Amino acid sequence: MNKVQISQHAYKQVGAALFLMILFAVSYLYFLNRSVVHVVMRKEADRSQSELQAEIANLESQYIAAQHKVASQIASLDGYQKEVAKTFVSRTDTDTLVRAN
Repeated sequence: MNKVQISQHAYKQVGAALFLMILFAVSYLYFLNRSVVHVVMRKEADRSQSELQAEIANLESQYIAAQHKVASQIASLDGYQKEVAKTFVSRTDTDTLVRAN
């Protein structure tokens, strides 16, 4: 009778060990699959973000160009004219202030 109890106890232990091994294998495969899916989703999100940033940069450049066009039109309405000849001011080393004692 004692051998029967030991045998049943051993079967229960082996069954529990097999159940845990199967559970761990299924869990491993599930989490491996989820990590691969997340990597793919992350790459798609990065690509989409790059496309959106490029589109935003393009729209910003169009906005700035339109803003300059409107600003020059408004300035011409107020009587301002575009200056063709530009005058630049520069300093030379001889213009420095020297204190003599």
